[in-house]
Amino acid sequence: MNQLNEPGLARRVGYVVQAVLNFTREYSNADSPEPRRDSPAWLEVEAAESTPEWSGAQSIDLHGAYSDGSAICIPAAAECLQGLVQLYQDQMALYAFQSVARSVIEISARAWWVLDCEIDSQTRTARHFVNMLESIKRQNDLGYFGDVSSDAFGLRLHAFMQRAGKAGLRAKYAKDKTLHPIPEAGHFLPDLAAIKVPTGFDGEYFKTGGEIIGPFMKTYGSSEGQQWWRSLSGVAHGTSYALLDHLSFELDHETNQVFTEKQLRATTVVHTAYVAADAYLSAVTSNARLFGFNEQPIADARRELLGSMQTILS
Repeated sequence: MNQLNEPGLARRVGYVVQAVLNFTREYSNADSPEPRRDSPAWLEVEAAESTPEWSGAQSIDLHGAYSDGSAICIPAAAECLQGLVQLYQDQMALYAFQSVARSVIEISARAWWVLDCEIDSQTRTARHFVNMLESIKRQNDLGYFGDVSSDAFGLRLHAFMQRAGKAGLRAKYAKDKTLHPIPEAGHFLPDLAAIKVPTGFDGEYFKTGGEIIGPFMKTYGSSEGQQWWRSLSGVAHGTSYALLDHLSFELDHETNQVFTEKQLRATTVVHTAYVAADAYLSAVTSNARLFGFNEQPIADARRELLGSMQTILS
């Protein structure tokens, strides 16, 4: 453990982040979670339902995309942010809070990715299926579907692909630039082992953190956020430059030994919390914008967050 030079600074930062969480809880409880009439989400559903090929299954999938952001990612980001608050003590571990902050930023960015107002309903649905595909693949890697001889993964993938086809999506496969329509299943199951796993749908694929953070930060005017995320990622990945940045070395000339001292800068403590909390508020903004909620209280909370962090550093 290492002591900050200014006692109480970390706790003050934690109080500011806790105030952000308290605000969003009150904000979310003050309104219905359903999109307001004439909101972008409401208009999106209305327009989609008016097309001849629209089906109930497609409605479920579009609302599933909304849930990816508003019911899964944003609450998950809040949980991580709450964990970050608990790490902000007078005595702080050197690296843990940076890894948690990185998770807040990435989860917030994934919320924005499916809630972005600038995309249409088909793209949003495709991103929802990309998220589901990534989950199925990861579950298979973890053995959720049994060993390699089991048909469970093939059955799950087959059902998933049929659902994607009913949503009107086209599949993209590795080393193939063509988008392929997904054929309907016949009366008999196909060879489950021969079902190809797509890499995405309708031009959408599961983006890495590096691909998604930049556009997310740019959308909400965070000029330094992406660079700070890269620094946090360096710590999370065990990169030497990032780990050594928080250490100092001193040579004892008498014994010829090198001594290591931990260094936790006040700017690191404050900026890490600020970028994480601001990313979370940006994700909440994307949900409000899509569903037609009042964005002004969130904008006020972002300004107050920035002002509070600047005051702590001054």
